[in-house]
Amino acid sequence: MTIDEARTKIDAILNEVDCDLETYENEIKPIEYALKIKEIEEREYAKTHRLGFCKVPKNIEDLPSLSIGSSKYVAPVEYDCRGLCTKTENQGSLPYCAAYSCTNWAENQLWKLSDVPQELDPVAVYKYAKTIDGDPNGEGTTLTAVLQYLLDKGIFDRKNCAIKVIRKNSNSQNAVKYALHKFGSILGAFNCTSEWYSINKNKTCISGRGNYYVCGGHAVELCGYTKECVIIHNSWGTEFGRAGFCYMTWQ
Repeated sequence: MTIDEARTKIDAILNEVDCDLETYENEIKPIEYALKIKEIEEREYAKTHRLGFCKVPKNIEDLPSLSIGSSKYVAPVEYDCRGLCTKTENQGSLPYCAAYSCTNWAENQLWKLSDVPQELDPVAVYKYAKTIDGDPNGEGTTLTAVLQYLLDKGIFDRKNCAIKVIRKNSNSQNAVKYALHKFGSILGAFNCTSEWYSINKNKTCISGRGNYYVCGGHAVELCGYTKECVIIHNSWGTEFGRAGFCYMTWQ
């Protein structure tokens, strides 16, 4: 029983006309005691955990769960799973960012489901995605197409998994936070600007500010967040940012 549910039950009993001493002793006092214990536990938890909760966005409640969660699940103000990501890859000049980010993400998730890590081939993922993305002669592909590869090839169980898209809107920041906290890492796609080419060990944050030009679409693995930024795992080698990781402001 949650604190809110306990208080509701207490109020309902107290509002009854015939709430005698026996009812109070047998029904209300045990709830009040349990409520007090729970509040003490939550205060102790707050002392050792950084709090700053975000609300659960309704549009992703139907995601298949790889960890515990509920309709009132909340995420902390900061989350970082860079240490759980697989090795940083380098796609070079190939337009394979969606495939590389997909394989990094999938390898991360697969190890949760199996005792043996599984390595996936981003080139094979890309080539397959090009047969279903509706643009067979163009460069690059979509996250939906590369994720479809995982379902079509039986790497993930089609019955238990579904592709879910979080689009940019007023609720998208909370949706990203919630999904990261629930799944450990997710995939992100957006416009890439020339600022990305200046990211190195001395400059590790993409600010989105300044006179930069748009270079085209890009896909990465998202693996955490702070109050100001999303943490990304790129596929441009270890010289990018810090060992392939960098920050990108929510803006």
